[in-house]
Amino acid sequence: TIQETHGAPTRAELVARAVALQPLLRTHASDGEINRRQPDEVIAGLAAAGMFRLHKPAKFGGYPADVRTVLEISEALGTADGSAAWLVSLGSTASWLAGLLSPRAQEEVFGSDPDSRIAGSAGSAHPVSARRVDGGLVVSGRWPYASGSDHAAWAGIAVAVVDDSGENVEPYMCVVPASEMRLDDTWHVVGMRGTGSNTWAAD
Repeated sequence: TIQETHGAPTRAELVARAVALQPLLRTHASDGEINRRQPDEVIAGLAAAGMFRLHKPAKFGGYPADVRTVLEISEALGTADGSAAWLVSLGSTASWLAGLLSPRAQEEVFGSDPDSRIAGSAGSAHPVSARRVDGGLVVSGRWPYASGSDHAAWAGIAVAVVDDSGENVEPYMCVVPASEMRLDDTWHVVGMRGTGSNTWAAD
């Protein structure tokens, strides 16, 4: 666990942490390709270095880094393993989006674990329909290309709510506990195999 005594680390400190991770990433890069997901050791190393805190709200232990910092970190990580760099970069974007949620939702997502990860998917070319109910939405469908889903605590999914007339569509990005989703093993590709970009499914 990282202990920061002077606030968030600087860009130079974060990039240096990413460079220091290169030997670990190189050691396990072939394992990620073979198993089509990042090894647990890599995820643990990335988390220990604070790579999953980028763009998270500072009040939850996050690092509100700018885009340049994330790009430099991604470049340093990608020198050793492009798939690991992809997960950190996408994860920072998902965290930024989650930082726009209500305070209650932010507390649910980040409150108990500042290193919690969201694996998002915008779904297929056709929006997944959702139905409004008291307290939220009910969704059923599939959302492919959810990078890092094997190690995520949360699923970020896109849905569309149709009104009573069946015409007006309201788009939503939803955050769902991964424990309430099914993960279909669909990531059988030639490159970037270590991203584990499988498919979220919900019934």
